Parts: sequence; C-alpha cells; structure tokens
Amino acid sequence: AQVFRCPYHAWLYDLDGSLIDAYDMPDDFDMAANSLIDCHLRVEQGHIFLNFSRSAEPPSFDGHADSSSASASTERLNWIGNKYSFEDLKIAARHSYPIRGNWKLVLENFLECYHCGPSHQNLIKSMNYDYTLTDAQKQRRSGNIGHWLEEGSGDYHGMGYGGDTHNGELNPGFVTGSVDGKPVAPLLPGITDWSHHTDWASTHHSAGYWQCYDDHIVLIRFTPRGPGFTDGEISWLVHADAEEGKDYEVERLMALFDITILEDTWVIENNHAGVKSSGYRSGRFSMHEGPPSNFIAWYMKEVIKA
Repeated sequence: AQVFRCPYHAWLYDLDGSLIDAYDMPDDFDMAANSLIDCHLRVEQGHIFLNFSRSAEPPSFDGHADSSSASASTERLNWIGNKYSFEDLKIAARHSYPIRGNWKLVLENFLECYHCGPSHQNLIKSMNYDYTLTDAQKQRRSGNIGHWLEEGSGDYHGMGYGGDTHNGELNPGFVTGSVDGKPVAPLLPGITDWSHHTDWASTHHSAGYWQCYDDHIVLIRFTPRGPGFTDGEISWLVHADAEEGKDYEVERLMALFDITILEDTWVIENNHAGVKSSGYRSGRFSMHEGPPSNFIAWYMKEVIKA
C-alpha cells in the first residue's frame, strides 16, 4: 500500500500517518493537527509490537534492569525465535474467540495452570504437568508470592515465559501439540528431528503467548474491548513451504488449542459472572499461582499511579 484511505469519508493518509487529503474542509482546517495518532513500534523476530502509550517513551520492552527474573528481557523471545526460525514461517490458520469476560480475568487464567488438570483433559494428556511440589519448591513459591505482593513490587514489564508447572516435556506417545500426539505439519526450519519437547514465551503478563512445537507454533493474543468483553485470537504457524491439504490439514492443526481456548472461555465467562455476584469473596492463591499474584500487584500499582 502507498496510502491509507478512511472508508468513512475517504480522507487520505500517508504511510507515516500524515493527513494528505480531506476534501471540502474549511480553508482554516489544520491537516497536521488531524493526522493519525502516533504509536510506539518495535519489530522482533518477524513480529510487530505496538504500544499506544501517549508518553514520549513507552514502558520498557526488555524489562527492568533490576528485575530478579532472567525472563524479563527479549532473550527468551529471541532464543525461541531463532530456534524455530520465526521469520521463515507462515500463518496457516487464524481464528478469533470472543470472550464475555474482563481482560484481567482472561490474563489471570492464562498466567497459571493450576486449573489445567480439572479443565483441560486433552492438553494435560499431551504435556508432562507435575502438580506435586517438593518442600523446597513450596518455600520458594511462598517467598516469590510474598515478594510480588510487597509494596513497590509488580515492576515487571518485559518479555517472559510461563511458570514451572510443566518443564516442556511431552508425554510418551506425543511428538507435538495435537489431540492424538501425531505430527500435524512438517518439521519447522532448523528442526531436524522430533525432540518430544515444547518451548514457550509470553509478553507482559501473557497478553501475547507463543507455544512452540517441532512442527508448528501457536500464537495467542488478547485485546480488551470493554469491562466485560475481550477478544482472543490464535494464529497457527507452520513451515513457509508447507502446503495445505498435502503437508497439513487445518482442522488437525487447530484442534488441540481450539479445544483448550473454548474450555478456557467457559471457565472465564463463569468466573466473570461469579465476580459480579453479590456473594463474591476474594480468596487465597495456591502455590502454583505466583504469576497471577504478580499481575495483580502490577495492575494495582499502575491504578494507584494513574
């Protein structure tokens, strides 16, 4: 495209957002003052990241230098992007999932897998989830949750990856993230054999999430649309040379995470209704829910700052 044209009144904008044509406007109409609003942009691993903050500098993309978490940087994204050759993939399928729930409840859900056992039977058949905690793990997680909820915590803004409920190992008989465990597409560029493993990364508090298998990538993102509505979107990425109908079937490719997000949607929408109930009472986090508690601490700090 060389220009943007508004479909409503046909105003014309340059690629930098400058208004270059607005017909039949008064002589004193200021074209520059009516240009598109600037936003912050960054390109990493073939992905375009936008931030609509009005401040001169957006929140740190790489995380805070004083963060104790090694995941608070782009290192994780770059590592999996290089390993799975993100820039050599294509989108084989994309689907939207409207969720009648507040965006914070959506993110809380995707920040923990304490619910995965009861809610996602197909997902836990594929991955080696371990809900048993050693005494050392319990002590560490209790300390982390306490630290995250202290005043002044919740500073994490960067790239990260999920908690350690599962270590990325796939269950016996599974080579990828599919309902039956069998391949759904050709191996990705740079992957020479089945590793029986999955890697993952996420943006700030899982508003964007990558689940990486040897033959495909699942990219999930969430967009708040209002107090009671959130857009979910999943894209499935495969080798750029793979051909639909020959190398992969879209239905099989989508199946596992299509099932999973529909199950999550049911949970989130019921949770949203419960939170609105006059009988709602907040509860305690489990040892598996450090990331949601960190998210809440960050959110409350941002509200207080505002």
